[in-house]
Amino acid sequence: MNNVWMARETARLAREILGANGIVDDYCIMRHMNNLESVYTYEGTHDIHKLVNRRTHYGDCRIRLNGAIAS
Repeated sequence: MNNVWMARETARLAREILGANGIVDDYCIMRHMNNLESVYTYEGTHDIHKLVNRRTHYGDCRIRLNGAIAS
């Protein structure tokens, strides 16, 4: 669940470290970032995974928004 987010952050950091070289074809950082974005999209967002896990463990999928429960 957290692995895609961590991989995206790592790829972003690698691109920042490489500077302008992070977007050229000599390094494959941008290719990895594009692949990770597609995985992030088809796996769903981190929040959706939290809701699914909550429903699996607790039997509901309510979300707390500023102290109030929204269904």
